[in-house]
Amino acid sequence: MTSLVAACDPDQLADLALSEGLAGPAHEGLGALLSPEVSSRLATEARRDAVRHLAYLDLLRKFATALDKAAVTWVSLKGPVLAELSYPGVHRGYTDLDLMVLPSQLRTALAALEGAGAVAAEPDWALVTSGAKGEFTMAVHGLPIVDLHWHLVYLRSARERWAIPTDDLLERRRQVRLKDVDVWSLDPDDFLVHLALHASFGAAQQLRRLLDIERTVANTTPNWDVVVQRCHAWRVGLPVSVMLSRARRTLGADVPKEVVEALAGNRPNLLIVRRLSAWSPSGLMPGGRSVKNGLTRSLRDGPFSTVGEFADQSRRAVADVLRLHASGPGRPGTSDSSRACAGIERYLAMVDGTNRYGHMEPMRRSQRRLRGMRLTWKLSHDGREDFSR
Repeated sequence: MTSLVAACDPDQLADLALSEGLAGPAHEGLGALLSPEVSSRLATEARRDAVRHLAYLDLLRKFATALDKAAVTWVSLKGPVLAELSYPGVHRGYTDLDLMVLPSQLRTALAALEGAGAVAAEPDWALVTSGAKGEFTMAVHGLPIVDLHWHLVYLRSARERWAIPTDDLLERRRQVRLKDVDVWSLDPDDFLVHLALHASFGAAQQLRRLLDIERTVANTTPNWDVVVQRCHAWRVGLPVSVMLSRARRTLGADVPKEVVEALAGNRPNLLIVRRLSAWSPSGLMPGGRSVKNGLTRSLRDGPFSTVGEFADQSRRAVADVLRLHASGPGRPGTSDSSRACAGIERYLAMVDGTNRYGHMEPMRRSQRRLRGMRLTWKLSHDGREDFSR
């Protein structure tokens, strides 16, 4: 380890740790090997993470009380639960609170959180509704602090290829104590699967997400048979296999090779796992993107669905760039409270129309063709996509 650290630029090493939110773990593991100046930078940020953690716990206590009083079934995802249980004795940074509730209780949860001081603050309700996003943002004192989930998976394209039942997840929830706050959390095996799925979507802070997996496995031994069984039932074996394998290969996570193979399920999937198991900090494409990260984000339940999703995500990325270029900065969102309320109502109605897996009734081909014609007409007239439909 000493020779490895000596071969690195210490300032770059500290910058990487800070950008990944890993100042605490880096200071704990590498502080003695770094110069006093670099070690001090990490220690200072770790102390800030500790203070932020206490502030978030105070907010979480208030929200927990409000949700419990409203008889809402809820859990806290990642954030403070991950920081306390997977990183005992070390300060792991995070920037928001992710709360998940039953879709049928989303309206009640929204009202309870608003009564506790949070406000719905999604900048573009039309876009969130049209994309059937699995969460929306709430703010406290003007800061976007809470992501309120009704499903574990944010993207509709992933959610509808998989079969993850929110009600089962919440039925298995457990209560944990974080400092002096009682919090509902996912069952340990569901928690690990969620971390792996969340890691598969991210190109940024990928190292932190791999470390989350490694630390979670190290501090809470999973029931691997249950993990494999649930992943196959939910059709998420391929992305979970890739991320567990990547954490195993990159950080030495204690994940049995047999589990990686069982999750992959067949030889074509196992070839994908082996191809995507190596971690790299960033790619050469704009924003540090890479084909490997793009494929990882697109992992579904097999090679053909993965390639199809990769092509679709690439198309959407180009469309987003064109939309932002056409609309200009500051275009999304509105301060008009009546339009915001109408947007929330449309979103809640959309959620009410989903089944227990978060699936929506598929749009008929004729409807998709008609929508495409409308968008083409709109683009030809004013250069902007109309995302309100």
